Amino acid sequence: MGSIKKIVFLAFILSTFAGCSPYLYIPDSVYMPLAGNKGEFKGNLSYGTSGAGLQASYCVGDHILLMTNISEYNSMNNNAYTPGLLSFPYSYKNFSGDLGAGYFHRIGDHGRVELIAGAGYGSSNSNLEGAPPGYSGIGYSGNLANYTVNGSFLHLFAQPDIGLVYGNYEFGLGVRLSGLNLNGKYSIEQQTDSNKNFVRAVYNTNLNGTTLIIQPALMVSLGLEKVKLNLGLGYSGKLSGPNIDANYGTVYQNFFVSAGVTVNLFRKL
Repeated sequence: MGSIKKIVFLAFILSTFAGCSPYLYIPDSVYMPLAGNKGEFKGNLSYGTSGAGLQASYCVGDHILLMTNISEYNSMNNNAYTPGLLSFPYSYKNFSGDLGAGYFHRIGDHGRVELIAGAGYGSSNSNLEGAPPGYSGIGYSGNLANYTVNGSFLHLFAQPDIGLVYGNYEFGLGVRLSGLNLNGKYSIEQQTDSNKNFVRAVYNTNLNGTTLIIQPALMVSLGLEKVKLNLGLGYSGKLSGPNIDANYGTVYQNFFVSAGVTVNLFRKL
């Protein structure tokens, strides 16, 4: 699990550094119940670009399920900036949580289709120090910039999934469509004096309004009938809504990945 966390953390840092800004919105971990019968329970512990996560679903009827998806990312680096790709101070505090309900249906013995809808809340209080806008972080040794994002969002989502479920493996494809109501602020300050204080405002904007996001994703689980290792990959694309000037980075994370352990109980194959 330690190597998985290192790989996922590296992906998070690379994506953040490439965007030159911390994120206001980070997608939840990929989760697809792929339910098949009343009484079935599925629980998942994961770690990914959205941090540590807990996902669970329970089938309350022959075709109705309830689900939750919670993620939290807290990480800090107090080391001084040095020229290079990953050597910069940062503090990330991101949270997201969803509740939903859905309809599921079996197709033969192994096919699954489902449609889940729900609502959620998220927040971010994050910053990093790095090369100012327009400069590459590789080899840069001048005055630094401090990138800060603070805010929260409410969202509604709908997620259709389709997949195959066998005793030792599962495979699913899904698309989540989310409408976010943002309430945030993004700013950049740059060092300008000999004491390296951040005193000059480079960019400052409010991020308020509705954003529409689409997120195609895939999930693969391998292992025993009741316990499996899983991997989820996805892409988050903004269709509309407020954004910052492209010259100053982005506050929406695009690529997301998660890995973890899934437990299935009371499943009828």
